[in-house]
Amino acid sequence: MLLQGADAFGISYVAPLLGREHGIDPEWVGVIFTASVIGTLLGAIGIAPASDRFGRSRILLLSVLMTGTPSLLIPLTTGVPALAALRFVVGLGYGASLPVAVALVAEVAPAHRRALLVTLTSTSTVVGMGVSGLATSLIVPRYGWHAMLYSSGVVSVVVTLVGALLLPKSRAAGASVSSAPQRGDARALISPAFLRQSLLLCLMLTMSSLVVNFAAYWLPTLIVNQGYSVQDTGFIGSSRQLLTVLTGIAVGWGMDRLGFGRVLAMCYGLATLLFMGLAGLHGLAVLALGMLLLGMTLFSAGTSGSLALISSVYPAQQRTTALGWVQGVARLLGGIIGTSVGGVMVGAGWTQRQFAVGIGCVALVCLASLLAMLRRAGDDGA
Repeated sequence: MLLQGADAFGISYVAPLLGREHGIDPEWVGVIFTASVIGTLLGAIGIAPASDRFGRSRILLLSVLMTGTPSLLIPLTTGVPALAALRFVVGLGYGASLPVAVALVAEVAPAHRRALLVTLTSTSTVVGMGVSGLATSLIVPRYGWHAMLYSSGVVSVVVTLVGALLLPKSRAAGASVSSAPQRGDARALISPAFLRQSLLLCLMLTMSSLVVNFAAYWLPTLIVNQGYSVQDTGFIGSSRQLLTVLTGIAVGWGMDRLGFGRVLAMCYGLATLLFMGLAGLHGLAVLALGMLLLGMTLFSAGTSGSLALISSVYPAQQRTTALGWVQGVARLLGGIIGTSVGGVMVGAGWTQRQFAVGIGCVALVCLASLLAMLRRAGDDGA
């Protein structure tokens, strides 16, 4: 999952250089990013359920390979359609990997540490994003942005081969076809027993995905536009990802002890206060950037913790399907808005304060949907 984060989001650090070299406007870079978001939905609902039949480990390795190999081809590609096609393949792999990995951990983890371990699994992608930011600050100034993508792709291919030799056969591989959850089980998510939870979870995760995708794809460009170098931006980005991981550990630990709902509400509530406070802050550019980064960090940690909430809402036989569909739909909707609209806003020269107002409104919707779901369920996750 660390490699998935590096391959899926590492391109955001070199996007300004790629666009400048090939003469691609930010709006069209947003289209390229959006292609990977669409791929995540199809990977989540089309590839991830195959792990019930063929085994978690096999599908996970295939997903890592699909996410990593396009990085070897992107530096050789110049046209927007070809770049979008490669990023679509990246999205397929990334979309399939997270539901499979989270479902596997939820199956084998002890109940009293399930939330922590699921959160750590999902935040491993954030570690990968941080590693890619650090690698950008070290590799790009010396060898160029092409070397950054080549390195990412080679490491993914090598680790996939090693994983094929060392990973144990997963539990799902030995399950019979009749006992494995099928894709048709998605109908259970809109049954009277789960319809309200499914809709509210989709809304909450869509809002979270909007903010997370904007942070992943456009925050580096926003920082560069404020006068920071690519090297400094990579360092800032990797520091934020490290903080997100530490926050995710605290969130997972807290959910196991205080309940899913209470801890997630605190994450989203504090993030909302930071965004709205930033909107009213005049001057103090460094403080404003710090508040923005901290708000994004809380959002990312809360989103990772939301996957543990999903795994607790739905029964075990529907868990993989729920993770795939709810997360996939939310990633598609939130990702398209976060990437494409983010590109338009960056191209239009939006200020940091304007971004804060918009993200703060999104955060309020996310928090409201979470609270509505918890009221309906009586906070069963707590």
